[in-house]
Amino acid sequence: MKPSLLYVTPVVPQLTGNGLAMRAGMVLEALAAHYKVSLLAIPLYPPIAPVPQALAQLCYRTCVAPPGEWARERWWKPWTAAARYRRLRFDVVHVFRLATFPWARPWLDGALCHLDMDDLEPETHRRLAALYGANGDPARAAMEEAEARHAEAIEREALRVCRRVYVCSGVDRARLGARAPAADLVQVLPNAVREAPQAARAGCPADPFPLLFVGTLSYYPNEDAVLHFSRDIAPSIRARFVFQAVGPGAAPRLNRNNVHLAGAVPDVAPWYAQAGAVVAPIRAGGGTRIKILEAFAHGCPVVSTSLAAEGLDVRDGEHLL
Repeated sequence: MKPSLLYVTPVVPQLTGNGLAMRAGMVLEALAAHYKVSLLAIPLYPPIAPVPQALAQLCYRTCVAPPGEWARERWWKPWTAAARYRRLRFDVVHVFRLATFPWARPWLDGALCHLDMDDLEPETHRRLAALYGANGDPARAAMEEAEARHAEAIEREALRVCRRVYVCSGVDRARLGARAPAADLVQVLPNAVREAPQAARAGCPADPFPLLFVGTLSYYPNEDAVLHFSRDIAPSIRARFVFQAVGPGAAPRLNRNNVHLAGAVPDVAPWYAQAGAVVAPIRAGGGTRIKILEAFAHGCPVVSTSLAAEGLDVRDGEHLL
């Protein structure tokens, strides 16, 4: 009989979509092979959507807390969707991200705790603070610095409590391992994507050359990447090109003459098939970029910043530029 596991995640696991939801889905599939999984999704991040049937059928039970119900002062009120979980006990509690760790505390007594830190959140918040500051937004920079300090406090607690902590790259393992109480506490669980359909890629017209960016545009590093490309990179490109940004949540300021906003699309495969190259001009963030792995899976050339490729086993001039 499989041991019982509570999977606490800040995003509803998905098969496709944004990178965070895709990692949540990938990890759920791996956990279900070894545990009887009870899924508890606390939607701190989009998408707020039902659990796909292919993933739900891997679970013994599922619960997606509706928006607002996960506020701490209402968390255990009788009418909340998650209240039925409180009386349950589990052999293992697997927590996805530091931000979710406070909500997992009621189940930690007597259980093994595993933590998936696909993103080293203290570092990421400080990178965001630096980016906001560079872009002339000191108020948001100060908020990110405060979030970094809060994440550091949770991280210290988690490193004391957890029996295993997963990160997505050797780079992050070295960083977090320097703060961990035991050398073998931190292990690498890399990001991955499903194999893309082997459809023939369309021939890329020389004029204009199609460049593609894929990502949730309400996420500030992605919004900044599109603006950075439009303002700072595009004017120096001599060849004619069209820059297409695919993803939900675009703010009005992304409506620029040299940016074509496609919005949310049901399937990104046709966009990759038409792309001459995928660009990832990311200047902040953490973990490893699933958007680059997805581009590789679709056979697209990639041009990225060094930060966007951080943690991936790639070499400039061989795997990407």
